Amino acid sequence: MPISNRGSEAALSERPQCLVVDTHPLVRLGVRGVLSKDFEVQEASGREEALDLVRDIGMKPEISIADGIAEFVAWYRGHYTV
Repeated sequence: MPISNRGSEAALSERPQCLVVDTHPLVRLGVRGVLSKDFEVQEASGREEALDLVRDIGMKPEISIADGIAEFVAWYRGHYTV
């Protein structure tokens, strides 16, 4: 039986999570387009929305791509081992 790779065949829950935080929708769309084959990509338009994803939903992204949200990074580092 062949072993499937982690590409598009992987279930969403099996793919690593990536959180993209940027105020520009086109930037988020572009990053999602590049990463969506290998990552479950979640988007946030700013600090508060990113905090909601992490705090309320319990998202623990393996990768975060952020623009200008030093406060979020400080909060995240305070709650999770990076």
